[in-house]
Amino acid sequence: MSEEELPEGWAEATLGEIADIALGKMLDREKRIEGKPLPYLRNINVRWGTVNLDNLLTMPFRDEELSRFDLRLGDLLICEGGEPGRAAIWSSPRTDIKFQKAILRARMLGGLEPRWAMYSLRRNATDGTLEDYFTGSTIKHFPQVAVRRYSLPLPPLAEQRRIVEKVEALLAQVNATRARLAKVATILKRFRQSILSAACSGRLTDICEDDEWASTDLQSIAMIGTGSTPLRSNKAFYAEEGTPWITSAATSLPIVTHADEFVTEAAVSEHRLKKYPIGTLLVAMYGEGKTRGQVTELGIEAAVNQACSAIVVDGSKALRSFVKLVLQANYLSMRELAEGGNQPNLSLGKMKELPISLPPLSEQHEIVRRVDALFKLADAIEARVAAATARADKITQAILAKAFRGELVPTEAELARQEGRDYEPASALLARIRAERTASEAAPKPARRTPRRRATVVR
Repeated sequence: MSEEELPEGWAEATLGEIADIALGKMLDREKRIEGKPLPYLRNINVRWGTVNLDNLLTMPFRDEELSRFDLRLGDLLICEGGEPGRAAIWSSPRTDIKFQKAILRARMLGGLEPRWAMYSLRRNATDGTLEDYFTGSTIKHFPQVAVRRYSLPLPPLAEQRRIVEKVEALLAQVNATRARLAKVATILKRFRQSILSAACSGRLTDICEDDEWASTDLQSIAMIGTGSTPLRSNKAFYAEEGTPWITSAATSLPIVTHADEFVTEAAVSEHRLKKYPIGTLLVAMYGEGKTRGQVTELGIEAAVNQACSAIVVDGSKALRSFVKLVLQANYLSMRELAEGGNQPNLSLGKMKELPISLPPLSEQHEIVRRVDALFKLADAIEARVAAATARADKITQAILAKAFRGELVPTEAELARQEGRDYEPASALLARIRAERTASEAAPKPARRTPRRRATVVR
């Protein structure tokens, strides 16, 4: 926004003009520096608008460093890396915490409102314009020199405070809505799980008597196998096209319709890879995080790696879609069957012996029909929640955009005219800050003690 486009009484400023900016202390990985061990902030402790004081590390600080890396109420903390530009206000009464080089501390001058600068950064981060200040291609950084030249519109001081108070009141409403929407996602997850549980126990339909349900295991109603990973170093085993080859990562999908990798006929022959037909159910037998136990279905003919169990259901004995529901319902119990140390995994033997309660085929069809209908209802609600969440995000950006155009509250110039009084425009405020800074820089500085170097011991 140019000076001509700014609301009356506003001015354009850089963060370097209106704040004292300091970079945190470089981490001494070899712990060679002597000093008092104190907790310090890293950029992972700074989230948008909040500072998390969990998992603080300690670092030695010498006496002469204590004031250089101190934190005061109202300091604006800006992340140099990680998610560069992320900012929050220091609001803790603790005085023992310092900050590391991954964080920049901006201490506002002239009584300026630090939250105004924070919301400016958040607005520009949301619309993507903050990236103009970043360096680096793959890993982005917001270096101190760029933070100093970061430009923002500046209203008169009283107007800043009114705008910030209005912004926070509106964002509190948006955040409350967002929190309620987040709860719906949790409710839907439990709803789906309860549907699966009811479906596999007969409570969803209650058509047949309990004695009409048969107790069996997976190997009695399906052929169960797995695959392998062709030697990666052999280029003859992999190609741009060929037999689709699926890994356990694909089990996060509802159905596998494409492959990221393909193996050649040489790989299929050498490693005796089986090509599984469309409709084969895949269960991840091991994997990081939530992968192990996930279930998907092949929508293409494909081979698989050793981390997947492939289940080809005998259609004369069970309905494939019903067996898929049973496997999904047993996600947690299958995970508990896993064995091993650092990377627990399900064995093919455990998968084959997985117990299943099987109703007659007619009831299986009815169970699948009702589950599909209820899941479609849950999907529709989930889509509406996602749309509402997206609207909430847009509302947040709209609030910040109006705030920085001077449209959220009456300007100080308008109020001054209505009340028949004078006011200090931002240009005068900036001039006063510059004058105070010039006077401060001209004042004699106390001599700084140079720390003694430790003598090197020659052995």
